[in-house]
Amino acid sequence: MGKIKGFIQEFLDDGGNDLGYGMSSDLPKLKDMNRILKKQIPVWKYLGYESEDAYYLSSQQLDEDVDALIQDYMIENNVDWSDTSTPIDSAFFTFNKKEMEN
Repeated sequence: MGKIKGFIQEFLDDGGNDLGYGMSSDLPKLKDMNRILKKQIPVWKYLGYESEDAYYLSSQQLDEDVDALIQDYMIENNVDWSDTSTPIDSAFFTFNKKEMEN
């Protein structure tokens, strides 16, 4: 696992970060990384978006959709927002599990 993480980190340090890629999301396939750096392919183009604006609007919309799903779940299940023993990640995991069962 260390070699793969090192390879990814090297990709990011050698220009992947500048092209919009990040360790936590939107990483390309390992086999594509050298070509991406050589041809300077930005993340939005690699993922098939028509423009950088379209990519970031899509990411922003996804964040808003996830927030709305979590809020709906917590309201439907009477989760106390002030209850710090119920982390939002746990609520989201439970929601995803329920959705997958349906």
